[in-house]
Amino acid sequence: MKITIASSLDKRKIADYLVLPFIEDKKVPKALCSISKFSRIVKGPIETKDFQGKKSQISVVYGSKEKRIILLGLGKADKIDEFHISEIYSEMVAFLKKKKTKSVNIIVPEKLNISKEDLLKGIAEALFLTNYGFDKFKNFSKKESATYLKEACLIGAEKKDMALINKGKIIASGVNLTRDLVNNNADDETPQNLAKIAKTFEKISKDVKVIVFDKKKIEQEKMGLLLAVNKGSDKEPVFIMVHYHGDRSSKDHSVIVGKGITYDTGGLSLKPPTAMDTMKSDMSGGAAILGAMYTIANLKLKVNVTALVPSTENSIGPASYKPGDVYTGMGNKSVRELTSMAASENNPHRHLLRRNWAVLTSDYRHPSHVHLEIDDTVAAYEFLCAHPRVISDKVGLVGTSHGAVCSLFAGMRIRPAEC
Repeated sequence: MKITIASSLDKRKIADYLVLPFIEDKKVPKALCSISKFSRIVKGPIETKDFQGKKSQISVVYGSKEKRIILLGLGKADKIDEFHISEIYSEMVAFLKKKKTKSVNIIVPEKLNISKEDLLKGIAEALFLTNYGFDKFKNFSKKESATYLKEACLIGAEKKDMALINKGKIIASGVNLTRDLVNNNADDETPQNLAKIAKTFEKISKDVKVIVFDKKKIEQEKMGLLLAVNKGSDKEPVFIMVHYHGDRSSKDHSVIVGKGITYDTGGLSLKPPTAMDTMKSDMSGGAAILGAMYTIANLKLKVNVTALVPSTENSIGPASYKPGDVYTGMGNKSVRELTSMAASENNPHRHLLRRNWAVLTSDYRHPSHVHLEIDDTVAAYEFLCAHPRVISDKVGLVGTSHGAVCSLFAGMRIRPAEC
């Protein structure tokens, strides 16, 4: 989708829809732009109170050069922030997609108690996130086609504002990368493919360095826990490290860890059939981490961050690792695995597992973790590199939502240094 700007209403190119913003007020909704040219057209739904400016409320009136005008409710002014804006404009984009709209003119709201950066970034994020679709495996007939917005014009924005709009686009692109990775087939989104995608980040910025351990290197580093999970798979494991040094003058360094299990059968503790069809998304923690690093590198943030993604399939076969056996990980940490499906909340052994996780040395630092490959990952980073100031682990199924990447992205900026 292409985003353009127009400094005023008169300079716009005619689109399928024109969007006028309103806030909820005591008696009648208050327009956040000049509506003198449309007063006769918008009068009806306002007078009848069919439109009250409530949050995400949409009313369509007809007339003007666009033929269709959307009255968009933003809700109460004191409740509006960046996420509020993003949510409302997402609803608007979803409405437009249902109507098979190709172009839209959006008048940027005025006189809001929110910074211009948050406002424009929120609108841009909504446009790109909600316009997303994953059509790789869809076969459309001649009469059908995927419906996406082709162009959106922000009326009232200036040339200098394009940087703010592009910032929103970059954040949305990181989220959409995560979505693509999670939505793809497990047979395609292998550990090797995750590593290949991570390596492309080096082209984004000179501050990015990507290191990938193959199985031979993983064996050399004695990462026995990751190797144990891999035992039943015909695809070799990888250990992905993405280093971003955006502030070389600072000693602060954050680490984010994401599980990259590209398909999780549960191993010998086989998952039930009703749960199996979503297990390609067991790598969504790693996908969210990669999406976050893509975003951080493209925004050229002044931070130091390392992303760690241990990746393998947890498959079932004669060589699968066996519940009850003891495996030794990096740092000579020995772990007794009570079930090969430890991540399941419905697993009756889960809490027992947390209490009796291992026959371990007294300095074991992560007794509550229930993911072998994550334990090896944290140990590997502490052994191979300096101790980080922050470790944030995203081991669960967190990668499919906007919040997954954005919370990581935000955390790298505002999280205080801690050990």
